[in-house]
Amino acid sequence: MKIRIQSTCNVAALCVLLFWLAHNLEAQTETWIPRATNLSHHVCNVYFDTAWNPDRGAELRIREEGGTRSATLSIARSGASVSLQPDHLFPPAIREWAQFNVEALPTSHVERCPVVMKFRQELWAVYVGNRPVAVLPPPFTAVASIEQPSANVPEGQAAARTQPVGDVVFSDNFAMLEEDANPLSQWEIISGDWTLHTAADDAMRRENIKPEKLKPEAKKGLKPAFSSNFFSLRAEGTNAIIAAGHDFHDSYCFESAVRLEPGEIGIVFLLEETGAFHAFTVRLPPQGIDAVLTLWKAPSTNASPRTILDAVTTPITHGQWVKLGVKLFQNRIQCYMDNIKVIDARTELPPGGRFGLFADGCSEARFDDVKARSNHDLDFAELNDVRRHTVLEDGAFFPRTSFFNLLFAPREKGNVLAPAPRDKPSVLVVGSIEHAGHVFSADFSMKRTRGGPAGLICGYRGDDKPYYRFTRRDDGVREFFLLESVVSNKSTTIEAVSVEPAGSAGPARSFTLMSDATRPDQLRFYRNRDMVIVHPGAGAVTGASGVFSGAGTEVLISNLVYKFEREDSYRSSQVENPIFASDPFMRNWASPEGQWLPET
Repeated sequence: MKIRIQSTCNVAALCVLLFWLAHNLEAQTETWIPRATNLSHHVCNVYFDTAWNPDRGAELRIREEGGTRSATLSIARSGASVSLQPDHLFPPAIREWAQFNVEALPTSHVERCPVVMKFRQELWAVYVGNRPVAVLPPPFTAVASIEQPSANVPEGQAAARTQPVGDVVFSDNFAMLEEDANPLSQWEIISGDWTLHTAADDAMRRENIKPEKLKPEAKKGLKPAFSSNFFSLRAEGTNAIIAAGHDFHDSYCFESAVRLEPGEIGIVFLLEETGAFHAFTVRLPPQGIDAVLTLWKAPSTNASPRTILDAVTTPITHGQWVKLGVKLFQNRIQCYMDNIKVIDARTELPPGGRFGLFADGCSEARFDDVKARSNHDLDFAELNDVRRHTVLEDGAFFPRTSFFNLLFAPREKGNVLAPAPRDKPSVLVVGSIEHAGHVFSADFSMKRTRGGPAGLICGYRGDDKPYYRFTRRDDGVREFFLLESVVSNKSTTIEAVSVEPAGSAGPARSFTLMSDATRPDQLRFYRNRDMVIVHPGAGAVTGASGVFSGAGTEVLISNLVYKFEREDSYRSSQVENPIFASDPFMRNWASPEGQWLPET
């Protein structure tokens, strides 16, 4: 019998198949050693060392808590795969959309190579030698143990360390109470001089008064209670860094207000134990207003040498306060100034790191209102990002490609999904069935009017559990919106609405649909920012979200957004000073959606 390889893709598929068969045959005779057991925290990092042989690679078997299922990852420079046991109990998306970065694996023997496994609601990730090498949708949520073949376990290796990972919640406005012994107790000074600055310091400077000559009654003139911004943090020195948080913090948002002076000032993040870190800074020249905003990384805290990831220029006035912020994803950094995105960079990131502040060459750098919080939003910039967060694909939404999935080299540019029309509906679900209520939206472009329905899935926790389906169709004159409850492919209508678009052009072929499940008491659905259906009494809606295409519908779906907060809803934004907060006029800056006040 003659066998002819038809294409390069077939050769690639054959290589991966042979690699998988070789590892599975060898695994049948291997002795598997438990590396971590009793992983009671479902959201955690697991740290251990592996004996690395570049020819053999490494294997990891993850067993489900209280069940018979397991997932085995085989990772080597020659190829990588994931096998699931028993295979029929897993959705195909897990195996199909697992992504590997084998080029990041070590090229030589390493006696003790550090491994980090990250278990999250929306994905599993594996880091070898501090570099990401694998990411896949979670096969199950409750992990019982991690095992390795005896050949992968270093001699005398201690048990793995498990680190529970909760939400990042950090804030510091440097408001010091009189009884506070250490106003910087949340921080670690790594380099430079960091001290508290007050409005009284500015007053004395303006009057050219030395502190030792200030009269006692004058010291009582300025009081923190009557100022909304009495305290701030001052930094001086070369490559001055102060840090907070923990090494295992990874996907988070971090921001700080900074007062710009000649020199370089900004924020640092992903500060590792080795001293390596990333930074987003502003460099302002002594003369002129052309400031350079730079995203960069350095191998140590001396900040030299550094690698520039991206940079932009903007005019900024000397002495101006601005807010600098970053938003971190799996392999993406977004940088903001005054809530405006100025840099969006895709780059390889470490497993995690602390956050902090940075100043270099400034006579007096100032910081205030520092905040950090977890970022649970999903990154759907490109189709590869959508793939790795896929929970269910019923239909053909993605182009079919080879088995090789490179984490940082997307196969397809853009983020347009083109479900192939068929004689039954198509559904794509993304995210996690464990997720809390969130905002989900997508852009739809119908290839023709009077087409079939298209819409969103909300609160998906499995086909056998009820979830919501919100769809839109038109008849060339009016638009029809339908909200249904679906369980086991049987639907029940909750509400139906028809709308006649303004103008004589009729319904538009392109539109945006959005679901908002962030409120515990109601579920909201929108078309082009206009609310069309409100479902009260829905309770807390949890689970994944997705898109829907009806039978025979020809539609392009793009720009998926999966967020846990509404960015366009401003409600009760309060200042923290109690005197201002109790003032009925100063209390709230804006509340476009309305606010009910108690009777007085």
